[in-house]
Amino acid sequence: RRGGVFGGAGLEGFTGIGGGFGTVSTQSSIQTQQASNANFGVAGGAGAGEAGGYIGLVQRQQEIRNAQSNVAALGGSVTQLDAAYAAGRIDKFQVDLARQAFYNAQSRLMTDITNYQNLVDNFKVTFGMPPQLTMLIRDQLLEPFQLIDARLAPLQNRMTQMQAHLGDLIVPLREDARDPAAFGAAQFRKRVSQLRQALSEALEVHSAVIMHLPEVRQDIAEFRENVPQRRESLELLLRRARKGLSGDNPADAELDRIAETEFFSNPDAIRSDIQRLDGLPDKLDDDLRQIQAALDKIQPVLAALESELRWLEQNGSGDNADDTARRLNAVLSKIPDELLDLYGYLLELSLVQARARTEKIVLMPIDMDSNEAIRIARCNRLDWMNARATLVDRWRLIEFNANALESELNLSINGDVRNASDTPFAFNNSTGQLQMGVQFDAPLTRLAERNNYRQALIEYQQARRDYYNFTDRVAQSLRITLRQIELDQANFELRRAAVRVAIDQVDITQMRLREPPLPGATTQFSNTTARDLVSALSDLLNVQNDFLSVWVNYEVQRVILDFNLETMQLDQFGMWVDPGSSIGEQGKACFGQCYDDEDTLHAADARCNRLLKMLRPGEEISPGATEDLPAGTEELPAGQAQPPSPGGPKREMTND
Repeated sequence: RRGGVFGGAGLEGFTGIGGGFGTVSTQSSIQTQQASNANFGVAGGAGAGEAGGYIGLVQRQQEIRNAQSNVAALGGSVTQLDAAYAAGRIDKFQVDLARQAFYNAQSRLMTDITNYQNLVDNFKVTFGMPPQLTMLIRDQLLEPFQLIDARLAPLQNRMTQMQAHLGDLIVPLREDARDPAAFGAAQFRKRVSQLRQALSEALEVHSAVIMHLPEVRQDIAEFRENVPQRRESLELLLRRARKGLSGDNPADAELDRIAETEFFSNPDAIRSDIQRLDGLPDKLDDDLRQIQAALDKIQPVLAALESELRWLEQNGSGDNADDTARRLNAVLSKIPDELLDLYGYLLELSLVQARARTEKIVLMPIDMDSNEAIRIARCNRLDWMNARATLVDRWRLIEFNANALESELNLSINGDVRNASDTPFAFNNSTGQLQMGVQFDAPLTRLAERNNYRQALIEYQQARRDYYNFTDRVAQSLRITLRQIELDQANFELRRAAVRVAIDQVDITQMRLREPPLPGATTQFSNTTARDLVSALSDLLNVQNDFLSVWVNYEVQRVILDFNLETMQLDQFGMWVDPGSSIGEQGKACFGQCYDDEDTLHAADARCNRLLKMLRPGEEISPGATEDLPAGTEELPAGQAQPPSPGGPKREMTND
């Protein structure tokens, strides 16, 4: 009964009573699916955590870019607060608070870069490459999530350094303006020359900002093109909002009362977003035109200030001290305001671009019912076919072992004719003999065969339960994936709204720093100005990373869904062919050929009942299967079958 090459006669792994030529494992594939669904760690915020593998490295690259933009914005804010402190408009505590946040952001950025380098080394080792191998990971997949263009961050850093350097130049020059004897000194000319060079650098920054305007305009145009797809995604959320979190399942209706959210319980919020989309591109265009008009006014002013400094450098002397002092004081009073305006418009431009890029990002729409997904998987998944074949093989072994229980009636005839002498061919019938017999083998004497048959029945019931467990795990995995996809679709819009709010907060706090004091008075900033600014920049960084993580999670779930449906297609390089919104459509082609689990199991149960009647009339293994096999279904699962019923297989078990 053990079988096997080393345990007895027969093929290895074949016992004749179960297992066939080896049992197909169905648990490993389900565990793999569950592991793939758990591809993300614990989310750090309201996002979806971080992915692993290659796409995880690209995601961390983008998070580092976001952190670099945050450091640049904090650095510029610290400079502005220093200038406000020098003017007596803010206390030192708030300046130190912003500077502390700036230092912390720099430390976190360096830590993120170090962790990224460690992950790249681990990625190399995973692919059998030495960690010291130079590798550059560059992918345009997440480029749209560079909400603040990478080329604007260096300009912001230059403006920040320039403002800090100007403070070191303007203070001694103001002292020189009070002393006419200093105008002819070499030190005075050197300071004026350095100030003029700083203004020349500011003009270069201004030219770079002007050259960046067409790219921002292009982002707004792309957003305008994506408005229909954005509207389609919001309308999908609107349809789901009418159904609630529980969908069409009345048993989970309590979820709608427990987990009410604005997007799920208030369809008006989604409708307002749909209406807002129509006029938002025009509003961004208007904001961009206003920024361009303001930048056009700044350029001649900066050029005139540079020309004035050139005159002071060449002609300023003690001979005309009053005129030199007047012109110097006029220049020194205008430079900080003009540079502050330039930095402010640079920040506003980056925020307009961030708004446009935030709005233009879209998700590939997926609207698939879980029953439809299970049906596609049943017809396409090879492991499901193997599991079904394993169950049918166990069912066939019942009849294989039942054949050994049938009665046998054998008729035997033995006889011979011998020769009567030494002559070889002298045969004589008197020396011959003839024997005839009858052999009857009754089922009552076949104890081992009955045990084998009963074991085959038990193993079939076990295999059927294993098959139920396999189908349940597949269905559970698909439902989890689809549920996560729906969550990401809603959460993506919520994270987009959070990014918009964070951008507005940064804009408002920056405008507070640029508010001029009232005439003849030194207007103090609020006691929470620095804290609000640091909090707004920190929130913008967090929601940017959350926004990115939800999109990455959604893309990973799309790949997982295509893989679990077994409709995934690869190109000649082994890369995934993205089916877009038609995911799973090609898997519906075999709906007319695939077997329904309910039909298969009930037909098999009917065969078992018929075989049991041969052994013990009236005994049944399944109360729900009382009919014999229908004609044409003797060999399962070959042949055509009816389409799968949406209700799924009926679970009718016995104590066996």
